[in-house]
Amino acid sequence: MKRNRIFAALVVLVTVVCALTYTSVREPTSLLNFRTSHSEFQKSKKLDVARDGLDTLRISGSGQLREIAFVAGMKETGAKPSDIYVIDLSGDAQLYTDGRPFGWFNWSISEKGIEGVYSKRLTPSAFKENYVCMMRRLFYPNPSTTRLETEEQMVGRLGYHYQKFAVNRKHIYPPETIDQFLHFVNELPEGAWLHFHCYAGCSRTTSMMIIYDIIKNGDKVSLEAIMDRHWALGGSNMKDTKPWFFGSWKTELLQMRKAMLSDFYRYRNDPDAFGKISWSEWIAKNGTAKEPGN
Repeated sequence: MKRNRIFAALVVLVTVVCALTYTSVREPTSLLNFRTSHSEFQKSKKLDVARDGLDTLRISGSGQLREIAFVAGMKETGAKPSDIYVIDLSGDAQLYTDGRPFGWFNWSISEKGIEGVYSKRLTPSAFKENYVCMMRRLFYPNPSTTRLETEEQMVGRLGYHYQKFAVNRKHIYPPETIDQFLHFVNELPEGAWLHFHCYAGCSRTTSMMIIYDIIKNGDKVSLEAIMDRHWALGGSNMKDTKPWFFGSWKTELLQMRKAMLSDFYRYRNDPDAFGKISWSEWIAKNGTAKEPGN
């Protein structure tokens, strides 16, 4: 009896390890946290929110790009590649080879080309990262040095447009970044589709999708409804300023993020501001969201 229990426990353990390994190692077929303004609201959110103006926004959001999954996601939008603008909100520049980010295999560049590097730190997190990277290299071919690209180059090769608005993680958007975004939006051709992405597709991506929604629909939809519907689509809940138990966000930063969006909504509906003076000018006098130490 005892031997049977041990055997059963081993079978369960091996099954779980194999399942977790497969989930971590496999090539993603969809982008992390991918959603569009046409997506159905997630039933788990149980929100009854109006979609006024949402279905005509022509936007999507996700985490870090991977070529195969990205192309598949863009096909779902129904937009032509020439109409799609990738809005990169990542703070760091990312290199790609064969359409995959370097970090996925823990690659590095040397005089010899692309090489695999493993951490020598004997910590649980380092072991897990190295194990996953080694398993990936067993299942997928080594990268080719003939296609070494920045994200902008990869996106351009696929026939899409690219624009970067760098924002550091866990920070509110600098005023000049929103000024640049407003100018960018004003210059967009009719029928443009915007795909926003950061690393995970949560905070920065959701913030900018909300800002764009406010620009287009803030005069007829409440801020609460706009924030709710982007949460219902699969983004972060910008109304929730309580940090996760294991999260790295602090309450103060979450409150500032929410205040920034509230400030922008007030700016959008100020008849003496929106379209007349810059966001930077307005927020300098009227803003409530400020980074620590400012």
